[in-house]
Amino acid sequence: MQRKFKKLLYLRVHLRSCLALLGRRDFLMEASLFRDCLELLNNLIRNNASNQMLLKETMGFDPLISILKIRRGSAFNFTQQKTVNLLGALHTVELLLMGGPPGETGKDTSKITNQTALAQRNILDHLLLLGVESQWAPVALRCTALRCIGSLVLRNPQNLDSLASKQVGEEPHVQPALNAILAIILRTSVAQEFVAADYVFKCFCETNPNGQALLASTIAPHPSQGTATHGASSDMPFGSALLQALVSSDVNGDMEACCRASSVLTHIIKDNLQCKDRVCSLATFHCLNFTCTK
Repeated sequence: MQRKFKKLLYLRVHLRSCLALLGRRDFLMEASLFRDCLELLNNLIRNNASNQMLLKETMGFDPLISILKIRRGSAFNFTQQKTVNLLGALHTVELLLMGGPPGETGKDTSKITNQTALAQRNILDHLLLLGVESQWAPVALRCTALRCIGSLVLRNPQNLDSLASKQVGEEPHVQPALNAILAIILRTSVAQEFVAADYVFKCFCETNPNGQALLASTIAPHPSQGTATHGASSDMPFGSALLQALVSSDVNGDMEACCRASSVLTHIIKDNLQCKDRVCSLATFHCLNFTCTK
């Protein structure tokens, strides 16, 4: 009992020390000490639901969220040190969204608790700004933020609804977050960014029939589709942009976009007969070059 108490006290001291330093964001954002604190914090909470709970109860997640806040617009300077620090903070978020180790009792409970606590602090807005809106940010940063978005909404009804309703961008170029993530999938030249963005849709559609139906309901030709020569227009509904990519071919140089769109479509129809029926009917009437199996 005494040994366990000493261990708990040791962890509390280290967590408090780490978070106290992390809270001094303006002073330490450029310092390597900031990175070292994040690494120590991540080592303490990795696959450890108890330490994650201790972190939440001791200082909460607010200091962590504050690290992820950046200014909207290209004026934000992603220096090498700032990028490393942001990546460290995003890694912390990833660990929290994983919960405890595989097979541990209470792992899912820990994960859901962390999902809820982080969402209540509007972390989705910061992740979307880093992963979707900040296309000038380093690739590794964008990809990690996208993976965090996927893990944040995975099997969490409230967070799924939140992502489905989110808008990104500034007037007059505001668009739904899911449309913007689809655009990344179709247009990025970086393979790992495609994988990270595709992961968002995988998580959004998993055990989420309502979300799948929402996306499938928008799949229809767009009035401008017949005259478009390359790529989807930014003002297209989600399903129209997806459909345009699906019917592209080597003739117009969009075969890769077709393959990527097919991956998204796979998530939309997986284990969902209603969505499969809709897509199959579209394949029949619009002669899409893919086969649906019920």
